[in-house]
Amino acid sequence: MGGTSQAWSRRVRSSARSDIDHEKIHTGQVLEGRYESRITAAPMERLIAEWLTERARFIGALVGLTDQQFNAETAPGQWTYRVVAKHVLAVEQDSLKTMAADRATRAS
Repeated sequence: MGGTSQAWSRRVRSSARSDIDHEKIHTGQVLEGRYESRITAAPMERLIAEWLTERARFIGALVGLTDQQFNAETAPGQWTYRVVAKHVLAVEQDSLKTMAADRATRAS
């Protein structure tokens, strides 16, 4: 049974590596296409793209934590990983409300 589990892990790792490479290739394709076509992102679009990049990095930093680790302090006397995640989401929700209100104001 252990051999099957190890083989499964190798297949999963191989698939994940392939998916990562696949996305990198197509990201390059899109960026090159935009560059060659002179399709540039507006300042707000660039900010949103950077925000999403940091969100992915944040989620990646949490991947693999057990429930016990997720509920532990990030350092002695500091917030837990769970509290940090809730904080990040709360700030995001506030920012999204601010953006929606700004957009509504500009639309009227």
